[in-house]
Amino acid sequence: MRVLSTMAVLTAILFISFSSCKSKDKTSGSSKDVLAVNLDTLTSARADFFQYANGGWIKENPIPGEQSSWGIGNLVIEENLRRLREIAEKASDSKPEKGSAEQKIGDFWATAMDSTKIEKDGLSPLKSLLDKVNNITDAKSLLTTVAELKKAGSSTLFLILLRRMTRTAR
Repeated sequence: MRVLSTMAVLTAILFISFSSCKSKDKTSGSSKDVLAVNLDTLTSARADFFQYANGGWIKENPIPGEQSSWGIGNLVIEENLRRLREIAEKASDSKPEKGSAEQKIGDFWATAMDSTKIEKDGLSPLKSLLDKVNNITDAKSLLTTVAELKKAGSSTLFLILLRRMTRTAR
C-alpha cells in the first residue's frame, strides 16, 4: 500500500513537472507553454476541439503498437521504470557497504535477474506458503494465512481463491 501511495505521489510530481515546464519553440527560439506547443492549429477549435487541443501531441506521440492507448501518464511510468532500472543496475554493479540500502537493492536486482536459478527453483521458494493455503480448513486458519501472506506483500484473498480453485479443478 505504501508503494502505491509513493508511486502516486511521484507520478503527480512528474506530471506537474511535465505540464508546468516550458519548451523552446523550434522556429522562433522563444519559450512557449507545453500546452500551446501541442495544439493542432490547423484544425478549427469550433469544428473539432479535441483534435485542436490534442492533435499536436498525438502527432508527435503515436500510440506504440503494443499498447491500446498512450498518454502523458504512460510517459511518466516509462521514465520512472527507466530511472528505477538505472538505480538497480548501478547498485548491482557497485560494491556498496554491507547492509546499506544500495547493497540490498543490488542484491535484489541480481537475484531477480538470475533467470537460470529462478527456473531451476520453480515454485519451491513458495512451497511453505502454498502448503499453508492448501491447509486452510476453517475461518481461523484462513485469517492466519491471510495475515501471513499480507505481511509478505501478497494480494492474499485472490491468491488463496485461485489456489483453492486450481486445486479443486484437478
